[in-house]
Amino acid sequence: MESGSGLKAGRRRPKNAAPLQAHKNTSISGVIRCPDCGHRAAYKLADGRRKCKRCRKKYTARKKVSRLPPEVLREIARLFWLLVPAARTAKDLGVSYNTVLKFYKRIRLGIARERERELEKLTGEVEVDESYFGGHRKGKRGRGAAGKEAVFGLLKRGGEVRVVFPENTGRKALVGEIKRNVSPDSIVYSDGYGAYDKLAIAGFKHRRVWHADSFVQKGAHINGIENFWGFAKRRLKLYHGGFKGNFKLFIREMEFRFNHRDDEDALEILFRYLNSGPV
Repeated sequence: MESGSGLKAGRRRPKNAAPLQAHKNTSISGVIRCPDCGHRAAYKLADGRRKCKRCRKKYTARKKVSRLPPEVLREIARLFWLLVPAARTAKDLGVSYNTVLKFYKRIRLGIARERERELEKLTGEVEVDESYFGGHRKGKRGRGAAGKEAVFGLLKRGGEVRVVFPENTGRKALVGEIKRNVSPDSIVYSDGYGAYDKLAIAGFKHRRVWHADSFVQKGAHINGIENFWGFAKRRLKLYHGGFKGNFKLFIREMEFRFNHRDDEDALEILFRYLNSGPV
């Protein structure tokens, strides 16, 4: 059966059949369907309308994010913020597991889209560091570990954290990310990793902390960005590896959670992302 149509695949609706309700042309995931036969595939016409590839009916696309009541959507956003697993949310709210997964993903996509917008450069005191994600395994840990995803982080002291996904963790890649994200007049704090050797030449005031000696040396430390790595990894463990297929989306989620951890409007922001459009 074609989902939402009540017709067998390949058959047209009878001409004398009662018209479907207007909301029937949109599924719960936001996919636009033909209001006459429920088929998804359509030609886009010059006047903005669509023409169904099955029954050839012309119609106006009506976008509707969800048929779930607003109070249910708000509760999904609240449980997402509380790190409640999708399976538990589905059971508590009486909706399908796949529906909750779609809405959780929609929130993460909204977070990622917002972060892709042009950001102002960080100023003042900025801590930088790389971290590696991928679970516990035998062998080398940290830099150079096999099978790990590298993430580069920048944290403005007293402000936001920002994560980027460099092609590698070599000098050219990391210094390039710092140039793109940090104002040249800023003070950049890093550990003793050799990739940061040329930051002073690049126009930054560079201060290092040598972890072999101590973690704080005359005010130089990167405890803030390391705090974020711990924050992210503790919460990712709650997903039991389920984040691996959409790793970058989940890291963006952790970035959002950290930056909004004391924000009273965080739930309203997530609710807006949830209503932002189809997955």
